[in-house]
Amino acid sequence: MDYEHFVARAAGAVELIGVAVLLLGALIAALVFTRRMVGGEAFQEAYHALRADLGRAILLGLELLVIADIIGTV
Repeated sequence: MDYEHFVARAAGAVELIGVAVLLLGALIAALVFTRRMVGGEAFQEAYHALRADLGRAILLGLELLVIADIIGTV
């Protein structure tokens, strides 16, 4: 395996992980939001927590996608 092939594979793997983090984070945030609503938490508090949870998942996923782009340009 040559260097370019290795770098392309590494970038692809990190991209896949980034997309998985985005999807999994959104799913977990939605499940936690639902649990909060069923548990009797006020909608506004549950909604603000949902946005914070989604923001964390998006930030982590985008950081991984940026890393993949950097790897791909090396």
